[in-house]
Amino acid sequence: MHELACATEIFRKLKKIATQKNIKKVSMIKLSIGKASGIAPDFLIHSFRDHLFEGGEFSGADVIIETEEPYLICKSCGAKVTKDFAEVSIILKECQVCKGAYLALAGGNDIKIISVEGEKIE
Repeated sequence: MHELACATEIFRKLKKIATQKNIKKVSMIKLSIGKASGIAPDFLIHSFRDHLFEGGEFSGADVIIETEEPYLICKSCGAKVTKDFAEVSIILKECQVCKGAYLALAGGNDIKIISVEGEKIE
């Protein structure tokens, strides 16, 4: 279950953000997870809630996850190949616009922290 390792790394960053924002009790975190990241959102949430958040400033925090569709960029013409085209392009290895063979996964393959909210230290 690599989600626990990912959750641990994200948690380290979340704690740093909470400290920088002077948050003493975190109520909500929002993340963006790319569909091509290989991360299962349910397992990631489980890792946070059952292994990392218990008993600390993140205990009881809501975890909101937005998903990001993968997209490719053609290195020949710069076209952005998204959603429906991405599946076809991955199989064909060809740009839908210029028919070039230089496609690269450019998004929808990572995890981003969007926000950390909570009660601030006074």
